[in-house]
Amino acid sequence: DGGSVVFPGSYSEYRRHQERAAQPPAVNKGQAARQAASQPSTGVGATTTPGVKKDKEKKSRFSWMPLEEVERHMADNESKLRRLDAKLAEPDVWKDADRANRLTEQRDALRSELDELESEWIRKSV
Repeated sequence: DGGSVVFPGSYSEYRRHQERAAQPPAVNKGQAARQAASQPSTGVGATTTPGVKKDKEKKSRFSWMPLEEVERHMADNESKLRRLDAKLAEPDVWKDADRANRLTEQRDALRSELDELESEWIRKSV
């Protein structure tokens, strides 16, 4: 174990996350709201209203999967992305706008799904 940590945010957000993790848990909701209000509200994972969940905090559509299955799906998607990228690298693809658009849309959807899988993998790995 090299001690590396993947964090979906900036270094400043990672430091704030570490500082919050080191603090003792809040005793009640009022104290939690005061602590949340004292934190900066910019960047990844920031909340503007204490107690209101952002999209990032919602359960993903992959939350039911065991970690091993999430990893398998990630590997499959990465493989599919490589194949799509290889197709998109062919100059002839761009001569047919419909085909290029279709492949680009497929790639975007696959990348979005992979991002969700990676978030779920991080959530389950911690």
